[in-house]
Amino acid sequence: MSGYLFLGIAIAAEVVATTSMKASMEAMVQSMQGDKMLAGAAMIGRKVAVPNAPAMLLGGQPVQASVDLPNGADGVQMKILDNRGQVVRKLIYPAQTPGSMKLAWDGMSDSGAAMPDGAYTMQVLASSLGKAVQPTVNMFSTVRSVSSAGTGDNTWLLEVDGGKSVSLTEVKQIAY
Repeated sequence: MSGYLFLGIAIAAEVVATTSMKASMEAMVQSMQGDKMLAGAAMIGRKVAVPNAPAMLLGGQPVQASVDLPNGADGVQMKILDNRGQVVRKLIYPAQTPGSMKLAWDGMSDSGAAMPDGAYTMQVLASSLGKAVQPTVNMFSTVRSVSSAGTGDNTWLLEVDGGKSVSLTEVKQIAY
């Protein structure tokens, strides 16, 4: 009989240890989520490069972006479109070496008029090795808020200028 008693005590001790370990793990996960929120909060006000975000013209400040050109380009054309899809500015750039190309729009139209603040679209077309390619434009946008996606997979979302929300994993670059 004492063998059964010993086995029962051992099983009870293992259940208590497992329950305690589970509680500790849950507390650690909650703590890590809090740390992620604090780290995300530190990004508020910072500029991040976000794929296909709107080009937000604010206070006449230059709009900055980048495109990845892994094979370089024989030439690059950048178009800025207004909210009606009308081209307001077109810029042509010479051949580019492979890598990231920085782009900027000064907020002016082709005629030299200052454009009003608001959301615009930047499109880039490059010619590389005799083929036309349309690389993804990574717009530098200011982080306005940080939130949990609430999907249970610990995804954190950044809301940037123009109201676009992106996963932290989509951010290509962080700047001031």
